[in-house]
Amino acid sequence: MPDLVPTTIFLGPQYKELARLCARAFDHFTGVPLRLVELTPGEDPFRAKLSLLERFPGERILYLDADVIAVRPWSLDYEPGLWLAVEQSRAPGGRWNTGVWIAGPDEAPVFADALSRYDAGLRGGPRQDEPALTLAIEAAGVMPKVLSPFVNHQRRTLHENTIAIHLLGGTVLDKLHAARSLTSSLPRPARPPTVEDELAELDLPIGDASRVEVMVTAAPKSKKAKPKS
Repeated sequence: MPDLVPTTIFLGPQYKELARLCARAFDHFTGVPLRLVELTPGEDPFRAKLSLLERFPGERILYLDADVIAVRPWSLDYEPGLWLAVEQSRAPGGRWNTGVWIAGPDEAPVFADALSRYDAGLRGGPRQDEPALTLAIEAAGVMPKVLSPFVNHQRRTLHENTIAIHLLGGTVLDKLHAARSLTSSLPRPARPPTVEDELAELDLPIGDASRVEVMVTAAPKSKKAKPKS
């Protein structure tokens, strides 16, 4: 995966911690570091992920939301140059899910069109990122290849094939509680602890994991995956 840049975004201190937990799990189960992109105050996260190919021109990005937590080994040996996205049926209006996707320079025009459609939502068009991307894909007439839904599992219980679970439902504090539970057995990053690390380990009441659509007690354990050569 020499051309693939795993990336997530976050805005604010709570999502920063969630992104760091996402990165810890991703690194553990892929052997590859996850780039964390901090948004500026007032920036729209839904708009920001549609504009990543514009922000990082020339890159082929594996994007995942900060509340997507890897729970089993995840091979990143995807065929070079493929555009991959998770097809969904849960959300009305948006056929293609934006929680996890792989895209590069060839897809940049489609994402630019999706961004325009998203912005046009203020004038009566689609306001959400998934309907905007779906309409842009349909307009381009070039469909992405279907990415396994198990890397963006959106069900309450873990399946035996689940690779990464998307923590849907609840508040960000509830997501943090669930993410901490899912990553509690994973090794800490191989670097000196920061003040933020120490604060993150304090036993503070931060939410109710039962509000998040995942049974955290069912989290599987696995040895750290070896990095790809």
